[in-house]
Amino acid sequence: PAVRGRLGSIAQEVAVVRGGRMDMWTRTAPAILSDHPWGVGWRCVTEGMMMRYTPDIERNRSHLHSNPVEVLVETGWLGLIVYVLWTVGALGTAGLMARKAARVQNEFVPIALSVAAGLVALVLNGIVEFNIGDAEIVLIYAMLMGLAAAGRDIEWSGPAPGSEAKEER
Repeated sequence: PAVRGRLGSIAQEVAVVRGGRMDMWTRTAPAILSDHPWGVGWRCVTEGMMMRYTPDIERNRSHLHSNPVEVLVETGWLGLIVYVLWTVGALGTAGLMARKAARVQNEFVPIALSVAAGLVALVLNGIVEFNIGDAEIVLIYAMLMGLAAAGRDIEWSGPAPGSEAKEER
């Protein structure tokens, strides 16, 4: 029920409503960025700062509800470039791992595809939520990226170890 309710409220979340997410992305962030083109500093966006630029902004928020927007405002254009390269690199690594695993068709394929899908889901969620601001989510990012890098470097040249022994029994 909680997930269903959250999915049902997505249209409201991105609607052009004064003080909502779209307002943060189109009014608050550009206003802050115009005064701070090199960024305000990592995790330095506050409710007070946002209210100085857009007084009718959503209350009790210290973030802009979007990884790319938050990174841009906090670290400037250079930080956004690094974030995009990091994200594209991680997705590319996960995609390469999944493609290599799928060629072999062994029991590791679902794991490889799950790692890639999990990373894609986190990145997509990060477009409309500042999920890299939560330590537990950053740990999930790190785990998935590490698994993708390890999986990318594995030689997926044949059946999984021990699978021949099962077939001979």
